[in-house]
Amino acid sequence: DLRYDMGSMTLRSITGFARSEVNNLDDCAGLPVLRGCVRTMLPTKYEQWSQELQLSFQGNEHVDGIVGAYYADAFNDQHFWQFLPLLNPRPLADSYFHGESYNAALFAQASMHFGTGWSATGGVRVQRDAVEVGADHPPPLLGVGVLDRAQQHHAGVVHEDVQAAQLADRALDQGLG
Repeated sequence: DLRYDMGSMTLRSITGFARSEVNNLDDCAGLPVLRGCVRTMLPTKYEQWSQELQLSFQGNEHVDGIVGAYYADAFNDQHFWQFLPLLNPRPLADSYFHGESYNAALFAQASMHFGTGWSATGGVRVQRDAVEVGADHPPPLLGVGVLDRAQQHHAGVVHEDVQAAQLADRALDQGLG
């Protein structure tokens, strides 16, 4: 939060940023057919940035207000895998999800003060939002080992996280379930 005082007006800048990355591996077993089931989202990534500029003014004892602009964008990426070793020793689900959002706005507000305890306030906000989402669901990698997946990944045939495949193979070799 930055402020610059210009007498009867104040310029304010508010910036926000957030980033996270989550590596999640869990045991999804609960029914006999799911014995040894492993689910993973490696990794889930999220990032958000926003910026708001405000110019507030004190016209006189009867009028004050604010005008400003706001912008934000965010993205989210997920890679989902699911393994059911009793049904197949290789991943049955391998999906990629991506989402982005953009927000922009202009706003203004003014207040008129009529006396002690009496005022009227009005404002306007014009906003534009956009959301883009996508997913990629390649066919199941039945009978394809980690080295084959790595070769396909580098050749651009299969876009996947080789780290997740290696983690899954280790989990299956250790006999989760």
